Amino acid sequence: MQVDAQVEPLVRAALGAAVDKDPGKSEDALRAMVDRGDAVVRQGLNLALAIGLAALFDIHNGRPSDEELQDLAESFTEMESWAEFDHDTSLTFLTALADQRSPENVLPPETVTRLVFVVTAWLLAGFLQEDEHWYEYLDKILDTLESAPA
Repeated sequence: MQVDAQVEPLVRAALGAAVDKDPGKSEDALRAMVDRGDAVVRQGLNLALAIGLAALFDIHNGRPSDEELQDLAESFTEMESWAEFDHDTSLTFLTALADQRSPENVLPPETVTRLVFVVTAWLLAGFLQEDEHWYEYLDKILDTLESAPA
């Protein structure tokens, strides 16, 4: 996967704002993408989805079971309550991600735009090895994505 050098820092900023649980910074980071146009927003969403999928499958050594997805949705809803997503929305998103289907086919686009960054940030930060930082895990995933055949 080719990672656009102009899009990656925007995605990183949006993920960082979500890791920090900062609604204002999250809104600003998303606005920075929107200000650069629809193509940048689409590339940013696709990159964040790819990162989230890689993290989800890495954490669970493949696709999580339906029971694990239920547990993840419950944990996400509780731990990321600042973002105000309900359990059903979280489960729908996580299931679509695990099934490698576009979440936009099952959720409103405006929900997906916010949710993809919050879920991906949570996956990056919430399941780390001791002494690992979320951005180091992100870098590993980006390296893997960039080296994967197209």
